[in-house]
Amino acid sequence: MSTRAQVLTLLRGPVVRRIRFKFPFWAGTVTIAPASFHRVAQAIEAGSVRLQVTTTFPAGVGGQYTSGTPNLLQVAPLVGRTEEGLLLHECTHAVFDLTKTKVTDNEDEAAAYVVDALYFRMTGLPRPRWNAEPHATAAPLIPAFEGLDRGWYAGPVGWTDANEDGEFCVALRCALLRGTEARLYAGVGVVRDSDPAAELAETEVKLGALLPVLSG
Repeated sequence: MSTRAQVLTLLRGPVVRRIRFKFPFWAGTVTIAPASFHRVAQAIEAGSVRLQVTTTFPAGVGGQYTSGTPNLLQVAPLVGRTEEGLLLHECTHAVFDLTKTKVTDNEDEAAAYVVDALYFRMTGLPRPRWNAEPHATAAPLIPAFEGLDRGWYAGPVGWTDANEDGEFCVALRCALLRGTEARLYAGVGVVRDSDPAAELAETEVKLGALLPVLSG
């Protein structure tokens, strides 16, 4: 089966048909449901989303969606459920684009992480953790540099019931309260060409957005 056929089958498959949740964003609430991913499949077939297969992605990256004319969905070969979940992450970006739902970048990314977290949970796989590549080298460096336990950071937080209804958000810019003490969390994506001072400033801005909530 070609990668294109695999992508279309995944978007209309039995696990995706179980993904349904309401996502709060700045203008209200949007529902991510099977029809959302069916729309992406139809857009691929119609050519409004161009599918491009590439083998250049690093480990832990299953695809990349770019809005344009036409929209571009680059995907790695789907060799297993991990790659499928990472692809659904990118397809969530396409959902908002195709439905003309104006969300912020943070909201867009958070919804995508809920989708792949649900997919990994439903298929019995752990979601790749927020760390760095290559994992064998990065894993011992993260706790050494950070000096703290990430706890719930970058995990999905919410509720679900026996009918598989639920509501989740991703704990990216967040705070953990214990009595009168609050521990605030925020982060940035650091790559080879990142400016440390700029990344620190961005983190401080993100943390600053939480302070009025705690002091108000």
